[in-house]
Amino acid sequence: MIVRAIAVAALAAALTTPSFADEQSLTSKRIAEAAAKTAAERAAKGGGERPRGERTVGRYTGYEGKERDLGLIMNMVYKTLEDNDSYQHEVNDALVKSHLSHMQFAKDNNLVAEGVQHEIDTEEPMLRRVGKMIEKSGDKELALKAVFDQTTCHWQLVLDTEMKPGMRRYRSPWTNVLTQTTRLGQHDITEQWIHENWTIPRMKGYSKLLGVELEVSPWRDDGMITVSIKDGANQASSAVTQ
Repeated sequence: MIVRAIAVAALAAALTTPSFADEQSLTSKRIAEAAAKTAAERAAKGGGERPRGERTVGRYTGYEGKERDLGLIMNMVYKTLEDNDSYQHEVNDALVKSHLSHMQFAKDNNLVAEGVQHEIDTEEPMLRRVGKMIEKSGDKELALKAVFDQTTCHWQLVLDTEMKPGMRRYRSPWTNVLTQTTRLGQHDITEQWIHENWTIPRMKGYSKLLGVELEVSPWRDDGMITVSIKDGANQASSAVTQ
């Protein structure tokens, strides 16, 4: 009788316990409701986003008024990191896949040079603007800041970049996804192919627009890539602003 009672209790618990999906949906709903309530209260008090530089008393995150956005972002990150059935997904997973498919299409259709040039042309307005700043200030470090530090094009794709004067170093971001897609037959390009046919030509194109020659290290089996200013970094350095 005791065993039967335990089995009945376990079955009842299984039937009444919400699934992971239900819990996740409920959590998202509560986050959204709490954020909406906070926003409504701030609006009723004449509040809003706190102006930069405003002197306040207490602790603030800078996300006041943006709680819902932050909740949605964290929910996305959590779901991505929990996606590990076939392989461990990283937060740049979709962006990496998009780039890989773009490069694979270019390779399959003999459009690699055109694809690289298209990326250079896309970045041209921003890089020419920074190039003028470099010409005026003599600060070559701005070239690295423009390509690596200030743009989401890099740090949403590459999760960790080492930054030193005159140099940026990072690990190739393609390994995790490319291992899986190669196994499935979705891509036949390799990291070394990407490095030599996509990364290096792009950096050469960026160099011409910036007026600063950027050197890219040869491919290494550990995937580490170093991009440096050919003549070294100058002493002066300033932030790139929009």
